Amino acid sequence: MALIWPAQVLTAAGLLGSNAQAGVALHFHTTDIAWFMLVVSLVSTVVAPFAVRFGDFFGKKRVMLAVSAIGLVGDVIAAMATSYEVLLIGRGLAGFYGVMTPLVYALIRDVFPPKHVALVSSLVGGSMGVVALGGPFLSGWLLDNHGFRGVLWFIAGCTALSFVLIAALVPESSLRVPRVPVDWLGGLLLGGGAAAITYALGNGAAWGWTSGKFLAYVFGTAFAFAAFLVVESRAKHPLVDTRMLSRRPVWSVLLVNGVVAGLASGASLITSLLLLYPKIPGVSEGFGVSATKTAVIGMPGSILMLVTALVTGLLLRRFDARIPTLVGTLVGAAGLTFLAMWHDDTWHVVLGSAVFVLGLGAIVSCGPVMILRVVAPHEQGTASGVNLIVQGVAGAIGTQLVFVTLAKEGTVVQGTQFYSDASYRNAYLLGAGFLLIGTLLLSLVPKLAPAKETSSAE
Repeated sequence: MALIWPAQVLTAAGLLGSNAQAGVALHFHTTDIAWFMLVVSLVSTVVAPFAVRFGDFFGKKRVMLAVSAIGLVGDVIAAMATSYEVLLIGRGLAGFYGVMTPLVYALIRDVFPPKHVALVSSLVGGSMGVVALGGPFLSGWLLDNHGFRGVLWFIAGCTALSFVLIAALVPESSLRVPRVPVDWLGGLLLGGGAAAITYALGNGAAWGWTSGKFLAYVFGTAFAFAAFLVVESRAKHPLVDTRMLSRRPVWSVLLVNGVVAGLASGASLITSLLLLYPKIPGVSEGFGVSATKTAVIGMPGSILMLVTALVTGLLLRRFDARIPTLVGTLVGAAGLTFLAMWHDDTWHVVLGSAVFVLGLGAIVSCGPVMILRVVAPHEQGTASGVNLIVQGVAGAIGTQLVFVTLAKEGTVVQGTQFYSDASYRNAYLLGAGFLLIGTLLLSLVPKLAPAKETSSAE
């Protein structure tokens, strides 16, 4: 229970932040609102490999406390910001907290009996349903009564509570690896490449998709990633073991997790924008409802996510993790396709969102378990960190592509980006396409043994 809250603070912050971003965009008159969420993912991506390695060296609990403290400083800066640029600096520091998830899952592997690892991991992952159930109501109350700053201050409080819980209740892992020089160059190449491609996608429409500037960033990203692989293969103490990544079970699971949990994560932002943005004929096709009503509309989906996570956790003790992942991708794609076709009435949004979240619940429950089943115990921390990196990069790219798709059919009025009906339709279809691609990629993943088999082998 003490691990659930630290693992889900990032989910809570993402949910609350996604609901607040409409207010942030309107307050600061910015068309770059995508960076409100993206900067967190990018910083997490850069920091993740180093944080996981330091966890192996110095103890996972110590690193969890350190990233919580840095994240709390960032939350406070964001809440007090008087300009959008300062707010983004605070959000960037808050991104340090994003590495909490792989540290939590690595700690679970260290302190729980092997036969319980899959179930506990699934429950921790699926507990986001609890956050998704209560978070929107709290977010709605804060937005309606205290504006977006009330939300940002509450996020800071969540981070502070996480720090207290970790300090007081979470045990330290006794497992350590010998301290070796840190591969700073490899980490910077990986993080720099991710930042470059995300920045390029965000500015592609303005620069031109075939412009020299856009292509330079694309080629620069390819060079950075290629150089990262070369550096890691030759480094005496690589940040990421390329031999582990070369194994089919590992790279195929990372690929699937990146697409279905990373790229598709951008789709979860669309509905909050649809509901919260105002209705302005010829300019904006939003519902313009209160944040509290938005929470009511999302409540059925949140309940379904929680139930799905619990059921999936039990099923994973006996079944191949690919099966519920496959069902989740198909169900999630069906929900987004429904929303693409019908999103002009409240009941359409309730039904479509519930179906999408039903699939998402299965996906997020299976992701960390699939990683557990394709690596050895001593590789768990590294593999979880790489999984976060892949999902972070894919999530940043997916979110940016969603906003690019929304803006293509949108309109800018007084420095604020608004979206049309076609914007929302195309964005939903893009999210459904991500999930269907993930469905196809699942065919690359070999059979994943149930937990009882892996525990006996380990």
